[in-house]
Amino acid sequence: MRSLLVGFWIAFLCFAAVAQSPPPEAAETENYFADRRVLGTVNFDQDSHQLTEEGRRAISALVPQLRSLEEPRRLVRIEGFSTSCGNAGDRVTLSMIRANAVGEAIRQRLPKFSPTLTGHAVAIGTAGSLAPDRVEIVLYDNLLDIDTVDIQEAITR
Repeated sequence: MRSLLVGFWIAFLCFAAVAQSPPPEAAETENYFADRRVLGTVNFDQDSHQLTEEGRRAISALVPQLRSLEEPRRLVRIEGFSTSCGNAGDRVTLSMIRANAVGEAIRQRLPKFSPTLTGHAVAIGTAGSLAPDRVEIVLYDNLLDIDTVDIQEAITR
């Protein structure tokens, strides 16, 4: 009986050690998001995807900084957020439309600008001090050489 208990205890300790170590890809993801730097924020009116005058000024102020980026070492993502309307699918759609509006406004000034667009449905009350209806222009290190290597090569890394 004692050897059975010792065996279970050893198995438990091994399982606990394995469960606590993050998978290798978690480290890459953690590194990717650790370097997240918000270059600017464009706020939107509730339930609207139309750029405000304040939003246009924020975009104009960002253009010189975006023009001077060290591509392809950096990735720019335009991340839309929404908490204001309907179900989560509606909020994601609205946040993507907002991200696209900001991307289009930037591309009018920088035609070769090619960011990644994302949309997020944020639970009400989780935005903290940030405006819930916003788009963030975010800079990341290009750890996976996106857009600079063959897609199959990037997948197999």
